[in-house]
Amino acid sequence: MRTLRIAWALEGRGGRHAPSPDAVSAPLRVLVVANRSTDADLVKVVLGERLAPADLELEVELGLPAAVSRLSAERFDVIVVDGLQTVPDVELTGALRTAQPETSLMIASGAPAGHVDLWARLDPAEDEVEEHVTLADRLGQAIADAERDGLGVAVAHLDLSSHARGDDQLQHPPGDGVLREVTDRLLAHLRPGDTVARTSDGELMVLWRDLDGAGPAEVAALGEGLVRTLERPFGPPALPVQVSASVGVVRHAPGWGPDRTLCSAALALTEARARGAGTVVVFTPELREAAQHRTMMETELRAGVTEASDQIVLHYQPVVDLTTGQVVAVEALARWHHPVLGEVPPSQFIALAERMGLIRQLGDWVLDQAIQDAGALTHEGRELDIAVNFSVLQLDKRTVSTVQEALARAGIRPGRLMIEVTESALVQDEDVVVRTLEALADLGVRVAIDDFGTGYSSLHSLRRYPIDTIKIDREFVAGIGRLVDDEAICTSVVHLASSVNATTIVEGVETVEQYAFLRAIGCHQGQGYLWSAPVPLERLPEAIASCERVPPPSVAPRRARIAEASEARTRRRW
Repeated sequence: MRTLRIAWALEGRGGRHAPSPDAVSAPLRVLVVANRSTDADLVKVVLGERLAPADLELEVELGLPAAVSRLSAERFDVIVVDGLQTVPDVELTGALRTAQPETSLMIASGAPAGHVDLWARLDPAEDEVEEHVTLADRLGQAIADAERDGLGVAVAHLDLSSHARGDDQLQHPPGDGVLREVTDRLLAHLRPGDTVARTSDGELMVLWRDLDGAGPAEVAALGEGLVRTLERPFGPPALPVQVSASVGVVRHAPGWGPDRTLCSAALALTEARARGAGTVVVFTPELREAAQHRTMMETELRAGVTEASDQIVLHYQPVVDLTTGQVVAVEALARWHHPVLGEVPPSQFIALAERMGLIRQLGDWVLDQAIQDAGALTHEGRELDIAVNFSVLQLDKRTVSTVQEALARAGIRPGRLMIEVTESALVQDEDVVVRTLEALADLGVRVAIDDFGTGYSSLHSLRRYPIDTIKIDREFVAGIGRLVDDEAICTSVVHLASSVNATTIVEGVETVEQYAFLRAIGCHQGQGYLWSAPVPLERLPEAIASCERVPPPSVAPRRARIAEASEARTRRRW
């Protein structure tokens, strides 16, 4: 059974400790933040052992978005966070601190004995591990000394990944032995009096004190020095281990307490992670604003995806047969209409749903709604097919049954449904994706590679996956009529698809000249603003009729341009 230890954190302003449980003179309003009700109950039991019922007023919120929303509306004396959260500890505490900066924060950890609760200092001389409050005290003392002496303080937060030489694709957190080597090397790089710290999940932190200069350039140089220090391999020469680091670094600002300084370093690390290994990011106020916006967007998206909400809707874009000019299918596209934020672009909220673990719930709703709407999708007696985009996170052992059930509810033939998966997504969890797509193909559902040519392994995808359709990305269509290379790429993709008996659909068609060229090279279908923007279901019949009033253009081929592109490429090669 989990055992629980409570570590009182420092107050974010002025370095003041959170109120001692033994010194409470009035009932404390405490918000417990946990992932599960059982975890919250355990935290409540431990707090109940330390405080009398009359001294404690407990409230519980499950999940970070709900907690942030609660904190924006009510004041609490203490926030208690269950340490076994899915959100990384520092990002979690940073979001809570942003929501209510003046409130004391506690971390409840269920880590095994001997494991560091949150922050720990590694002392190679004594081989001791000290608890979170020790690092916070060190930072608090460094801040006090710096403000007294007119010097600077900086903190870096490092996210490490390692791989054995020759196996660069297998990235993972470094083991304890390598982590100790990393720590020793960092300590050798630093000055006496600087500190290296370790978090519970194997990340490291560095504290520099008494800095003569701590402007943005100097702070960035400190972080870059850490990255360079880790460039040499670790471990035995026979089995070297390469360690890479993403680094967020911050200069302490006047008026900040230790907690805010640490959280600012964590926010910089979040941005560094997004930019890739080996990146150093210096904290700026814009990063905090972005974190606040991200937390707000997460809260709003979670509310928007609930069944009771009508914020998420489907729009449909017609797909036209380039030979006949007739509409043959529609693509379902999710749209988020927020009552305050307005129209939120799919490029923002789809990625956000993936990070939050909401993509399955959102994707299942999109699939079910699109298939239901497809039941009434006919035009002049012709049934129209329906295309639905899938995230790779939706492709698992439950996918086939989910699709089967949705088709059965709507009475739709599997052959009318096409699942679109981006090419870059196909390289993740490849075996699972292959099995899922093959099972869908066996069911009769068609599979398309979306944004073909922008991913990592186009030819491999055609050989490995049961692909029926290739969608040419709008990036290559935009250059038709201007860039001979883009025209050559489109032509090559169409020929490649033809050789593997795949249908080609081109996205982003906006001009008659593009339509004519794509029709001439043998592309089968197209969609874009030349015919129609995505529209709500009630406007779809009008949009389809409008599409079919666009006459197919002349089929005169553009061989001269293609030949010119080939000749130009040959000249560059020689």
